[in-house]
Amino acid sequence: MIAMDELRVDPIELRMTSDHLGVAADDHAMETARHREDFADGVARWRGGASSSVLRDVAERWETRHAQRQLGVNNLGQNVTTAAQRYAATDDESGKSIGSVPVIWSI
Repeated sequence: MIAMDELRVDPIELRMTSDHLGVAADDHAMETARHREDFADGVARWRGGASSSVLRDVAERWETRHAQRQLGVNNLGQNVTTAAQRYAATDDESGKSIGSVPVIWSI
C-alpha cells in the first residue's frame, strides 16, 4: 500500500525553489547590467570606424538574447510558484481521494 506521505509534494520546497530562481534571475539581471555598462564603455573608447559599428551590432544581438533568457528564467520561476500554489490547494483533497480507494490484494 502506498503511504500518503510518499505521494506528497512539499509546497514549501516548491516555493523555496521558486524564490531561489527569482534570486538567481535578479542576480543575473544585475550582472548583465554591469557587463552591458562595461561593454558600452569599451565601445565608447573604441576609435570609431567599422569596428565600433560591429561592436554595437554585437551588443544589440547580445541584448536581445539576454532579454529572451531573462524572460525564460522569470517565467520558470513564476511557473514553479504557480505549481506550488495549485498543489497546496489540491493536495489535501487528492490525498483524501487516494486514501479512500480500497486496496485489492492479489495473491
